[in-house]
Amino acid sequence: MNLSKPCLAALISISLGAVPAAAMAIDLTTLPGVAISTPNPYFFSSSNGPKDLILDNNFDTYWNGGAYADYVQVDFGAAYVFDRIELYGNPGYVNNFQVLASLDGTAWSVIASGTYHNESALSGSRKFGAAVDFAAAGAPTGRYLRYGQSSGPQWAYLGELEVTGHLPVAAAPAVPEPETWALLLAGLGLIGVAARRR
Repeated sequence: MNLSKPCLAALISISLGAVPAAAMAIDLTTLPGVAISTPNPYFFSSSNGPKDLILDNNFDTYWNGGAYADYVQVDFGAAYVFDRIELYGNPGYVNNFQVLASLDGTAWSVIASGTYHNESALSGSRKFGAAVDFAAAGAPTGRYLRYGQSSGPQWAYLGELEVTGHLPVAAAPAVPEPETWALLLAGLGLIGVAARRR
C-alpha cells in the first residue's frame, strides 16, 4: 500500500484542523427574513411613521415613534459582527440617538451615540444623519440592533438604516506543539514501513 499525496495531505489537514475562511462583509439590511419591530404602534402620519420605512430604500419616508423615547429594533436572525452602521435623517430635524446591540434581545449594550448632522461619510445620496465605523478588533457582535433616542428636539425618527457586517470567525485551531509534530511524523513513518513489508 502506497500513500498517495492526497492521503498525506488529508492526514496533515486532519492533524492541523481546518483553517477558518476570511470574514466576508455582508449588507445585513438586505438579508431575507430581517424582522423589524417597535414597542409603539403609533404612526405619526399615513406616510411617515411605519417601522418598515427604515428599510425601504427611500430617504424621504421615515419611521416616527410619536414620542422622544421610542425605539425601532431589527432582528437579523443570527449573530453578526457589525462593521459599519449608517443612519439617515431629514435635514433640519435633529435627533440625539443611541444604537444598542444584543445577542438575545434582553441584555443590551450601547455601541454608538451622537446627533444627526451633515455627514459626508454616508454612502447614500443624502448626507444628513450619522455613520459609525467599528475597528476590527473592537467591533460589536449582536443578533439585534436597536435605534433609540434619549432626548429631542425632535421626536424619535429614522429615515433609513444600513448595516454592514460579517459572520463571526471561528477561533483558529491551536498550532501543534513540537511533540505533536514528532508523533505525527513517527506515525507516518510506521505507516510507510508497514506498507513496504506488504
